[in-house]
Amino acid sequence: MNDFIFGTLATDELRLALTRNRLAGVTHIQRRNPRDPLPGEAITLELSVGPGQPGDSAWVYWTSDGSDPLGSLGQAQVGQVAQMELTGESWEMLLWGYVRHYAVTLPGLPDGSVLRYRLSAAGVSGQEVWADQGAYFACYIANDPPPPWTRQSVIYQIFVDRFNPGSGHPWLAPETPAGFYGGRIQGITEKLDYIAALGANVLWLTPVFPSPSHHGYDATDLFEIEPRLGKKADLRRLLDAAHQRGMRVLLDFVPNHWSHLHATFQDAIHNPSSPYRDWYTFKHWPDDYESFFGVKELPQVNLRNPAARQSMLDAAAYWLDFGVDGYRLARSYPLLVCVHVIIGLPGDDLGGFMRSVDFVADHGLQEDVQIFPLSVLPGTAFRRRRRQLGLCFEPHPPYTVTATSLFAPEDFLLAYDYAESRLDTVFFPLPDLELSWRKGATRDFQKTADLWVRLGETLYLAKLILNRERPLEEIRRLASRLTQPYQVVVGPRAGAPGYLERVLRMTTAENPFTPFEVVFLEPPDIPRTSDLLGALNLRRPHFLDGDLRYLFPQPGNRAVLFSLVSEDRRPRFRQEMQRQVYWWRNSRLPSLEDLSEFADLDGVVIDSPLPIRALRCWQDEHGSAADEYHIGFADVELQARWLLRTNPDDCVPGVMNWRRA
Repeated sequence: MNDFIFGTLATDELRLALTRNRLAGVTHIQRRNPRDPLPGEAITLELSVGPGQPGDSAWVYWTSDGSDPLGSLGQAQVGQVAQMELTGESWEMLLWGYVRHYAVTLPGLPDGSVLRYRLSAAGVSGQEVWADQGAYFACYIANDPPPPWTRQSVIYQIFVDRFNPGSGHPWLAPETPAGFYGGRIQGITEKLDYIAALGANVLWLTPVFPSPSHHGYDATDLFEIEPRLGKKADLRRLLDAAHQRGMRVLLDFVPNHWSHLHATFQDAIHNPSSPYRDWYTFKHWPDDYESFFGVKELPQVNLRNPAARQSMLDAAAYWLDFGVDGYRLARSYPLLVCVHVIIGLPGDDLGGFMRSVDFVADHGLQEDVQIFPLSVLPGTAFRRRRRQLGLCFEPHPPYTVTATSLFAPEDFLLAYDYAESRLDTVFFPLPDLELSWRKGATRDFQKTADLWVRLGETLYLAKLILNRERPLEEIRRLASRLTQPYQVVVGPRAGAPGYLERVLRMTTAENPFTPFEVVFLEPPDIPRTSDLLGALNLRRPHFLDGDLRYLFPQPGNRAVLFSLVSEDRRPRFRQEMQRQVYWWRNSRLPSLEDLSEFADLDGVVIDSPLPIRALRCWQDEHGSAADEYHIGFADVELQARWLLRTNPDDCVPGVMNWRRA
């Protein structure tokens, strides 16, 4: 199996087609609330019907004893049926049409029930289309809370083949990343004290069952151990040693599919009268069958077949009886190959890093690549051996390496530059930052629900509110905990002149590589930007999208954003900003004589209506004036070009990833 070309998810075109087909069809895809209902708890099911699909009516057919529900056009033959209600429509850009949304709420079921159901939509013509190609869905109704130990668990995941071979077993030297490297279960047992010292108390092992692949997610036998990883006796010793230390062990278990080399599948495709034919879903026997995202090496198991389902349950029970403490269950959601390339590993130099980037590019792995520096975490062997390994790192979170015995500080920026050029992308080692303003919050600056930081799908409140002159030691303690992007919120009573500058010096010293924003809320006077630049040891402003961005030209890609939030529409606030930054919006571009008149300002932003070609010509002619007059452009493309031409040392990779909501 080619691990880097994954069936229907192999290319952007295939992923787009898969998404479009789902949106265009009749889909449920496990939209159930609650996901795992308790006894007596009502269950809401949702259905989407794409444009062109029959959708005048929709139903759910269901049973509570685990049997298959049967029926059609709103009439139940086995089990019960409930009509779904139309809840609304939404415009889908990918389809250029409306998607209809249906929902229904089923009554709560007793403890021990097995809800099995399927959904459909039909038009007035009587044509009925089953959701998700006729899939059956099920859930177990039980008041079965997770064991208490899970609430205090710190899980350490181990890719068994890549962790540690153990004493007496050498590392292997495969030619490709998909080869076997030689990690063994014995090697995990020998590292238990190390793992415990990190604070972890649960081990999660990637699949240990026999498999033709290095990762093991295509098992050939769920009752045995892959020989290259060890024997059952090795797993027994690991379990005993872990339990003696108060640690628990989870196995990675896949109840959805297994290898095409599994004995039951081989019999099903070679024996016309095989008893295992119905363990799989054949469209046309023997070559056309349901598989995990179109990967033929991963045939999907038909769990509606009682014998196939029981085989999975028997395998799960076997290893629980063996002594494992639980499972991580793999679910059939889209997968994406993500490559992490770390800068500053001991023994690695700039040339070695470049060779790693070349490998990623040459093998087509740049679809999702993360480039980031090594972090030397407390309690790790890296931290204890830092002097031996020649590691220099920041003493505060995230403890990023700044130099090694083979990696000079300037090599970090060279590494990013090479990766961006070779992989034709832009990297930013910190998450994108989105800021949103909650209306009506400006008048009470002490409220905790005004400014939010969004990282991915999670909201964080991370801010220092300066509406009074707080003791600097208190500021230092708070700043030492700010390891994510944060805000310094400056109210109208922030303190005496120079106080803000002292605060910024302290916060940046505690968080040297964390991006932040300074937000001025209704200030009586805005400090001169030059004073703030001096406090932060920043040399020059960069103007992007009308916001002042200041970059730290050093490893870590630190960025600072200054902004003004005010409900006051009087001219004085506008004038306050223009007192420091002049916006050139004339139909002609400024001469050097014009610029000399603004030498006392913090910068000049050119936002001219002239064609881009004229602006580029002006850039080429006046590049020498950039540092003297702090020239910027409102246009992002021109700004980036200007920085690269006039002062490339100030141009930090990834600044264009910052977004304002």
